[in-house]
Amino acid sequence: MAFDWKAFGAAFLGEVTEGIEERGAEAKKYKEQQEAAAERNQSLITQRNSRARQAAQYGRQAEALMATYPQGKTLVRQAMASGMGTVQELYEKLNKAANAPGQNGRLGVDDIEAIINMPSIPAVDQSLMDMSLEEYAKKTYGVSPTTQYTAPEDDTSSVGQLFGFGAKARVKQQLAEQDFGSGMTVAEINQLARQEEYTSLIPGATMVFTERNMFDTDKAFDFSKKITEVTADAIKGDQAEAYIKAAKQAAMKPGMSSAEQVAAMNRAEAQAIKDLQIVAAKPLIDYYADVYHTGKFFENRLALQTITGVMGEGYVSTLKEQYSIEEPDAAGDTEADGDTVEPTGPVSAAPPVVPEPVVVTPSIEPKPAGRGMLREQRAWDRKYKDKYDPETGEAIIVEPRPSRTATRDETKLVSGRVVKINLYEEWMDEYGDTHNPDGTPKPVED
Repeated sequence: MAFDWKAFGAAFLGEVTEGIEERGAEAKKYKEQQEAAAERNQSLITQRNSRARQAAQYGRQAEALMATYPQGKTLVRQAMASGMGTVQELYEKLNKAANAPGQNGRLGVDDIEAIINMPSIPAVDQSLMDMSLEEYAKKTYGVSPTTQYTAPEDDTSSVGQLFGFGAKARVKQQLAEQDFGSGMTVAEINQLARQEEYTSLIPGATMVFTERNMFDTDKAFDFSKKITEVTADAIKGDQAEAYIKAAKQAAMKPGMSSAEQVAAMNRAEAQAIKDLQIVAAKPLIDYYADVYHTGKFFENRLALQTITGVMGEGYVSTLKEQYSIEEPDAAGDTEADGDTVEPTGPVSAAPPVVPEPVVVTPSIEPKPAGRGMLREQRAWDRKYKDKYDPETGEAIIVEPRPSRTATRDETKLVSGRVVKINLYEEWMDEYGDTHNPDGTPKPVED
């Protein structure tokens, strides 16, 4: 039987035509799907763009508030890379501090460092610094692609194209080149929609804020009032009277005349009263200094006068050194016109050295011992446990509370990793419930 070339040709052409139509239909369907997706994704991109513009606005305002800070521009980009809403929080913290009493809308370097708790700023790619804040925000919030989109190229031969091959690739190329009416192509819109809504451009970036407690006029009067109250209460009661009486008796020496005895007892009484008042006021002063040292506590004249009146001249300097507060220039204040104003009072070569206050923590009765004393033992524990020695009744004195920034290195046994331990938090965990910041036991509650 002879081969039917006509039938074969007709069948072959039919299959070729069907293949061309299928490939064309597939490419058309793909294009329709991508254009429909772009329609849906445009609203998402619009939302992201609005968020990016708002973030850039917060960033510009934050930069303006940090005009005196050399790394202000870096901090803004660091904030954007630390979380979706961190740049807004940065601006709000800075703005609140700038509008606090006495700031007059301005922030110095110390003010900014008191707000932003960031031990080190990671290296930032210079290309990110050269980029405008708006473009940086667009890349961060998913409006601008973080990687360049490459349009596919159709390398189908002319013969292949006649048979419908490469139709989908040609459609992809069209979608990557044709403006969709929003300044972006269909391919770019859909690529952005697939991209994460938020991308940190600085790997590992973090930013932590600290609440800056400002020491205003109301707090200064409250501080002075409380110091007056605790120093008055310190010399009242049986224990205080017993301590003063013992000090006066200890001042009596054999062979003294009556006048000498009276003078010695008066001096001893005054010193005992001073010791009691120092011990009572010191924890309160240390607490206020710890809470408000970044909030202009050491710039308040009433607070400094109150501290000096109780603790002596040297204690203010001790506190300032503890919190790294620089002393003013001792050569005298300088007026705006350049003239030096000489100090009006007497000038000593160095501030007087004030001895450490005597820790007055009277002993108590030891913990009851023996059978049949279970109730009394439990009562003793409720009042005195971890504050007083159960065998001797002596007060348990611990090391004073470290500053909030004090740390030590600790090596983990299993991993060998070195971690920073905050000594303030460690002290609070161990002694915060039982001891005052100066290391003495807290008052006993009946």
